[in-house]
Amino acid sequence: MKVHLRDRFNRIRKFVAHPALPQEKLERLSELAGSEEQKPFRWRDGDSLSLAHNAHYTNTPDELQKGLQGNFNFLEGDVWLEGAVRQIPLLDRFREPIMAHDPTAVDGLSLAEWLEIAKRSGKGVKLDIKQSAAIGKLIETVRRSGIPEQRLVFNADVVFGPGIDNSPKLRALDVLTDFRSDTEEMLSLRRAFPKATIALGLYTAQQPPGTRYKPEQLASVIDMACRIGGPITFPLRAEFVDEQTVHTLKPYGSVSIWNDPRSYLPDDLEAEKKRFREMGVDGMIDLRNSNSLQFRR
Repeated sequence: MKVHLRDRFNRIRKFVAHPALPQEKLERLSELAGSEEQKPFRWRDGDSLSLAHNAHYTNTPDELQKGLQGNFNFLEGDVWLEGAVRQIPLLDRFREPIMAHDPTAVDGLSLAEWLEIAKRSGKGVKLDIKQSAAIGKLIETVRRSGIPEQRLVFNADVVFGPGIDNSPKLRALDVLTDFRSDTEEMLSLRRAFPKATIALGLYTAQQPPGTRYKPEQLASVIDMACRIGGPITFPLRAEFVDEQTVHTLKPYGSVSIWNDPRSYLPDDLEAEKKRFREMGVDGMIDLRNSNSLQFRR
């Protein structure tokens, strides 16, 4: 029982103040990132996002190691502030950005550590902003990393999409965590990184088969794209996409696809990718199956 209580205390402590990765682990990851084996999988600045092969989860040392050892040319990580709760005006300056998929996760790297490894690998870098309160610190940390802007993709959910627009529970979560980002926050990213790609997503949840994005949801994300300018992609949840959705968005940016394997699990990933390309999708296609790096969203 004492061990259990100690473990719970340590988890709470890490949740509030994230510990640094042990130097030995950081050095091992850095050595792997800089190895000759990475050369065929480095991102060429200026290439189309359609050529990206994304390692969807690389927040923890083990996940990042798998991303570096696989045939991926893009690494994706999720960014929160320590503690995960929404903006705290007088305390946010003391909270550091960390890599975590869920607000209670405490086993990831700090953003600074993660960027150091990602830069050394030469791969493309996709940062999924899970909390808008983290954007200010994220901008500072990415600037210090020196990663070329053309190699950066900043992903954020900016509009309530299918499954969220009618869910009081998930809207309450957004209020608690500051999950959704607004136009001013996206503009701050654009001003800081004019050549980076900004991925404007719609916050979604699992829905019945046949669900599609609503015209007003697409109109909202298009309006934001026009206000922000620069390289834009629209990451869409695979099962909600049809040809009309793709054609509606393409004049304003590239169209990308992702899936949650719990709700959309194609039998043949390559055939499904081909289907989306024929539909007009010209951005990153990130379709995962049950054998992907992690079986979670």
